[in-house]
Amino acid sequence: MFAFQDAFSQGGELRVGLGYLTAPDIGTITSRAVIGGLDNYDEPSIKSSVAFLVAYVVNPMDRFSFGLDAGYQVLETTYSGMNLQTVTTSDAWFTVMPRANFNYINRDALQLYSALSVGMSFLTSNSDDTTPERSSGSAFGYQVVPIGVRVGDGLAFFAELGFGFRGVLNAGISFRL
Repeated sequence: MFAFQDAFSQGGELRVGLGYLTAPDIGTITSRAVIGGLDNYDEPSIKSSVAFLVAYVVNPMDRFSFGLDAGYQVLETTYSGMNLQTVTTSDAWFTVMPRANFNYINRDALQLYSALSVGMSFLTSNSDDTTPERSSGSAFGYQVVPIGVRVGDGLAFFAELGFGFRGVLNAGISFRL
């Protein structure tokens, strides 16, 4: 208990970054290609934004840290085909996940770690079809990070390789508070 109390009283770490090739990217590419083909559309054009990420992490023990991840991403898919109306669908994903890190190396200027995040991702989808639609839903949000690194002391750079709603690669800047 005292370790957790000390971690919060000492402050934590705020991370801001970008994620590339996220689970929604992969799911959208796969499902849109199948759906577009079934509806006699040409291969759909998919425009993805990077995932914008923010996280807060505290380090109560040398080997373990925990925190909260949040992310936002928009994917836009345009369907077109001969003699068919062009349809554009926009999917916005907002994800919130508690996270846990296991630190292999935990020094002031270098951290090497693995991480796991699980939570919820909320989807808002808009379509400009002949009858415009707006829908929403939620999905299980996750991120598995076999390897992550943070280099620097107060102000640092971080990068993570993994899979999930933060992306196959996510990187950014970290500030110790």
